[in-house]
Amino acid sequence: FCMQIADALAAQGQDVLAFTLEMSAFELMARSISRETFLGDKTKGRALAKTVRGVLDGRRYASYGPRERGRLEEAKARYAAYAGHIWFREGDHETGMEEIRREVRRHIAETGNKPVVLLDYLQIVAPADVHFTDKQNLDRTVCALKKLSRGEELTILAISSFNRENYNVEATMSAFKESGGIDYSADVLL
Repeated sequence: FCMQIADALAAQGQDVLAFTLEMSAFELMARSISRETFLGDKTKGRALAKTVRGVLDGRRYASYGPRERGRLEEAKARYAAYAGHIWFREGDHETGMEEIRREVRRHIAETGNKPVVLLDYLQIVAPADVHFTDKQNLDRTVCALKKLSRGEELTILAISSFNRENYNVEATMSAFKESGGIDYSADVLL
């Protein structure tokens, strides 16, 4: 869902700086191209649409017919038309707020554009202090993101995991894992 938002913003010319701490940039790009194959496919049952695996696994291309390959090339071209406004920063559990802050500021300095920042996802941002609890570290991360948002006048979309107890019930503020700082600092929770 957040990548769909990012793609829509990029298609309108808005820069998006996506910090992907869990998935690779190739996986996220393949998701967007897969979605484009679906959106561009007007056949009954969307028979020409391709899954992410169908986009990523080049070995499958040999079995695709001319219409399927054509649909895939059209989808890649549609994605390429706006992909220049999406910047991926791949990270891992070692990626912390200092790196995120630095990359945002670098993007602004180099492009002159304030990006919408997408963070996937909050709970795996490197802890501010290894001696703090998960909740304390998440509160620090959320506060640092809020400060970055205000200081640079940015929109930040941050994905949060849910508590397991809330998987099968209606979502509430407490559903967000280690949620103390999230429900107080976020402008909108979806």
